[in-house]
Amino acid sequence: MEAGPLQWPNVQPPTLSKNSNNQKLTKESSVIAKLTKLSQFTTAQPRAETTLEKTTRMAKDITEQEVNKRQEKIARLRKARHENEAEDATTNASEPRLLKNSR
Repeated sequence: MEAGPLQWPNVQPPTLSKNSNNQKLTKESSVIAKLTKLSQFTTAQPRAETTLEKTTRMAKDITEQEVNKRQEKIARLRKARHENEAEDATTNASEPRLLKNSR
């Protein structure tokens, strides 16, 4: 048995039919037009945030705020310590250091 060349089915594109003075699309082409018109350039509606997602977001916000406060406190304390050390270094450099009596 010898196979012949493959042939595609004969599919005709939708045609335009005229009704009164306006050109209207046939039923098939109007469905295609609606699909492309609705499906292109539209964004999906954002889905509602679940209770778990709200809780997670709020927990992350709270921990992020705590981290920022902690880092600011550490920076402030570090700056104060460096200032105290610099002040002590300048005052102690001119005065001799006193040693405690050990018993």
